[in-house]
Amino acid sequence: MINFDTALSLLIDAAQPLGLETIFVHHALGRRLSKDYHSILDSPRFNNSQVDGYMVCTKDLISQQPPLRLPVIFETRAGNPVPAIPKSSTAGAGRTSTGAPIPEPFDAVVMQEVVKVEENSIILQSLPPAGSFVRYLGEDLQKGDLVASRGQKIDPGVLALLIEAGITAVEVYKKPKVALVVTGDELEKSSKLRDQLEKSSVQDYAEFADQAFQKNLAQIPDSNSPSIAAMLQGLGIDCQIFHAKDSQESVHSALHAALDCSDVLITLGGISVGDHDHIHQELESIGIQEIFWRVKVRPGRPTYFGASHKKSSSETKQKYVLGLPGNPVSAMTMMQTFGLALFSRLDGVSPADCAVTLSATLEGDLAEAENRLELVRGHLTARDGGLFVKPLLNRDSHLVTGFAGSNGLIVLPANQTLNWGSLVTVLPLSFAALSGLN
Repeated sequence: MINFDTALSLLIDAAQPLGLETIFVHHALGRRLSKDYHSILDSPRFNNSQVDGYMVCTKDLISQQPPLRLPVIFETRAGNPVPAIPKSSTAGAGRTSTGAPIPEPFDAVVMQEVVKVEENSIILQSLPPAGSFVRYLGEDLQKGDLVASRGQKIDPGVLALLIEAGITAVEVYKKPKVALVVTGDELEKSSKLRDQLEKSSVQDYAEFADQAFQKNLAQIPDSNSPSIAAMLQGLGIDCQIFHAKDSQESVHSALHAALDCSDVLITLGGISVGDHDHIHQELESIGIQEIFWRVKVRPGRPTYFGASHKKSSSETKQKYVLGLPGNPVSAMTMMQTFGLALFSRLDGVSPADCAVTLSATLEGDLAEAENRLELVRGHLTARDGGLFVKPLLNRDSHLVTGFAGSNGLIVLPANQTLNWGSLVTVLPLSFAALSGLN
């Protein structure tokens, strides 16, 4: 078996981005930029009004004593060109609205709420300072300003900034095509049940499901593929799901079909050394090069990672295989660690940034982990200026209840005991909402 840290380093070193593509910026939410982007526009593009009101030229009115009675000579409107303005207009005022151009030499806007209007004139009780309620050309962005950097992920704020800067298309890292192969005779009928349930009404669900499982008590629900698919969805990645029985022929067929349509294949179950575990043997037979198999970690010891580089007439096609254990907690834990690192690398994240960790104060005792590192489910909270983590009780790899209440994995080193108050390393769960940490 291989140490956890060594296995993670091997995966990060082996995984490489699948290439680049240029897409319409409006479709780029959640994608990662492959290069820097600079503004091609000034923003604002012209002097404009911050409010609805009246524009004045303060330097031509500063010698006058208030109250000032000014004729309204012209109007500017948002989205419309500036009308011809008489030279004498600076002795008067111009009607304007939010976002409408403020032509020179006008340099201030008075809010309409503080203006008295009489016929075609306004009365001001005082002259506003120059610059009042005016947004100036290039105040936010100037041509050539850096607006987004290589490796930056496009969130709604970055998306708005790119569009504001006049950028219509961006070059991003290609998104991988992913396939899941779920093994297990005990899950086969569960998958058929799900397909039948999707065709039935919601009202029928509880009764239909109960009857189906009562017919065969050896059957269990497939929670693995929905949970792993949900984790992928959180990364902005869709997947195609294949099911295989616990036979060599079924596994071989499912692996071939899944590999043909994917860049990354994730297998669930069948990766250990039991008589009915065929994944490892079949991956070897179809030319997947093993990078590691079986890791000194709890939960998740049978985890596998491999790759193939198939050459076609024009290019070398990279494919990666991540084999996850069948126990639900093991599968989710290894997906959170090895899976997240893999998809981060494919998305252009630097090797040094693929494993995010936090430091927190332990609120509980953790007994010695014998001979292998353990990732203990825990709940992080933020208070008193620090982070605290409480280990959850259900630590066995088949007990999903502990995962449902956790938002981090506490790193318990091999052959060590951690006591209440210890400073520990925590891997935050990518699918948990950590911003509030409540």
